[in-house]
Amino acid sequence: RITGTDTAPVVKVDGRDVSKAFKRYPKGGWVGLVDGLASGNNELVAGTARLTLVNHPINGTLFAGPQQDPYVCENEAFGLAKAIDTSCAAPTQVAYFYRSRNDKKWRPYDAKAPKPDDLDYTTNSLGYKAPLIVRRELGVINRAAYVISILHDPVLPLPTPTSSNLTGWNGRVIYASRGGVAAGYHMGNTIGSLDISGGAYVAGENNNLHQSLIEAGYALVAGSLNVTGTTSNDVLQAETTAKIKERFIEEFGPPVFMIGMGTSGGSMAQHLVANNYPGLYDGIMPWRSYPDVMSFWQPLYDCALLHKAFDTSKMKYTDVQKAAISGKLTWLYCHNNDHRAEGNIDPNDCAPVVKEALAFDPKMTKPRCTYQDNLVNVFGKDPKTGVARNPFDNVGVQYGLKALNDGKITFDQFVDLNTRIGGHDVNGKIVAQRQVGDELALKRAYETGRVNLGTNSSAIPYVDIRTYSDGDPIHRGDPDVDVHDGYH
Repeated sequence: RITGTDTAPVVKVDGRDVSKAFKRYPKGGWVGLVDGLASGNNELVAGTARLTLVNHPINGTLFAGPQQDPYVCENEAFGLAKAIDTSCAAPTQVAYFYRSRNDKKWRPYDAKAPKPDDLDYTTNSLGYKAPLIVRRELGVINRAAYVISILHDPVLPLPTPTSSNLTGWNGRVIYASRGGVAAGYHMGNTIGSLDISGGAYVAGENNNLHQSLIEAGYALVAGSLNVTGTTSNDVLQAETTAKIKERFIEEFGPPVFMIGMGTSGGSMAQHLVANNYPGLYDGIMPWRSYPDVMSFWQPLYDCALLHKAFDTSKMKYTDVQKAAISGKLTWLYCHNNDHRAEGNIDPNDCAPVVKEALAFDPKMTKPRCTYQDNLVNVFGKDPKTGVARNPFDNVGVQYGLKALNDGKITFDQFVDLNTRIGGHDVNGKIVAQRQVGDELALKRAYETGRVNLGTNSSAIPYVDIRTYSDGDPIHRGDPDVDVHDGYH
């Protein structure tokens, strides 16, 4: 955007005239999309003003550091052309879908044919009546599959950065994340919380919410690396969000606002990106929230230690005592969920698609699929071990202290537990010694926002949807206690 002149500016990039790209902006000044940039630095000149534009590869790193190697592309899972290299690059696809008013299902739409008789309509949040026709863009950005679904009747022009001709889109964006927690090294096979089977990518795990949002005119946007079950590297998630948002702005202009949305691990993604990279989100809608990944894992690491300590003790611990020691409503929480930690603490417990690639190509570099190795660009490597510095620690923890003070366990049980609790070694195995966190990793965990202290939480609004499942509230012995407890 160029301001300070009422006449059309003369704009050049490295001597090349790009003035025609600039149009009057309704909010003042001149706005233009400058393309054809060379890789690296490009000098843009407008009058006496100069600006260096740094052009980064669309599938290369921006601020997340060196990209993971190995890395498995999963283009075919999204119907994209097969990747020919580790950039996962593929031609972008644009298709149209419409919603039938008969069964509320989304079907392919032929823009050249007459409008179907069962075409559904909506009145968006601005009071504009529009057909429920979605333009779906699907492609690869930052080695992630991405989707942009926006209401648009193809007989009308699309909105652009310099026009406001909304054709059902209300000018606002919802950015979808998804749950799970895992250690990366692949593209993933889902896009945010949007449903791949519907084709239009407007429905998903929260179908009614997605439908109501598209009916109100919101654009739905997501990337496969914004699924924390694909990667728990929130720096990479922020980088992916920034690039996909940039893509949206280049096509349709800056949205009025962009709000995050998603459950569980998808809430971690929102909280961390919003707190550590202010400006990407203008608000978030997390539900079944966890503040960050580390705060999710530490209790489950402890659950695994407690489980072994109880099973190998000569003393008897009742389930009531075990629950009191764990701090959970019921011991079943730990009993049924401590296995979840394996996928982020065992370096060999990689995603199935990564294991398959390793089996297919024995020469492929074998990754370490732990939380800290997934974020090695943040934590760095321990020169003694050659693997990522580990921020997790349980030195000094007095397990069962509250249970002891409340009279629920004996002093002998307290001593027994704390002398035998042990810790995890660098490969996630339970050993007799407590786990000593790497001091530099701990420092970086707090300083870089991996532990979410809410530094920037007041900058944007949060609507926290608290659909928690607190264990066994009616004492029915439920064997499948949910991990999303109210403690978090």
